[in-house]
Amino acid sequence: MGYLGQWLLVSLIRLYRRRYSGRGPLRRLTCTFCGSESCSAYALRVAEDVATSLPEAVRLIRGRLRRCRQASLYRLPDGFGWGECFDDNELEANVLKAHELPGTVALVLRSAALVARQRGQYLLAEDHVRRAQHYQKHHCPVVVRDGRNWQHCLRRRLWLHWSLAAVLAVVLSVLPLPSVLVGGSLAGLLACSIGWYRHYLYRHRRFQMQTAAAMFRVPGQL
Repeated sequence: MGYLGQWLLVSLIRLYRRRYSGRGPLRRLTCTFCGSESCSAYALRVAEDVATSLPEAVRLIRGRLRRCRQASLYRLPDGFGWGECFDDNELEANVLKAHELPGTVALVLRSAALVARQRGQYLLAEDHVRRAQHYQKHHCPVVVRDGRNWQHCLRRRLWLHWSLAAVLAVVLSVLPLPSVLVGGSLAGLLACSIGWYRHYLYRHRRFQMQTAAAMFRVPGQL
């Protein structure tokens, strides 16, 4: 027997996959895990077969969307950059805990091997490759995003979030709602805007450090 809200959630996911995925403004979006199981396919699977409640399904789907960004690799002018997932010492265990398929676990580990090589951790890179082969023998394509214009992309995302918050604030101000509700909603939007800006600063510093590290070369190094 399904859980409360399962039919609605599954219907929304199927509507997105049938009508919106890869179309219109979303046609330029590429899933980090498209070589194994895309985010929408993962969402449909966990909503139907894994989750036992609506909050659990939403939590798993939100975690996957966060992983799609944080497990990304970026091509920089002089090397590679990577997301926060590859700073996690328990990467493999956390991916398995999220009910990912073996092919996705292998894809994440192969991406982690590329990051380890970029860091000069060659033994760790070999271990990641061996672990990946344990889950999947054949290689899946690893998505590498264009990070050469990362500053513009970060600013655009921040302004998009702020613009959305501004539109919602105007709508809340116009609607005939209780002042307490309007005030609380506006305070929530302000808190979200501050959080988006702090996240922007964090990712900006992270890309700056990775760009500087990629440009560094030891004399005689190829």
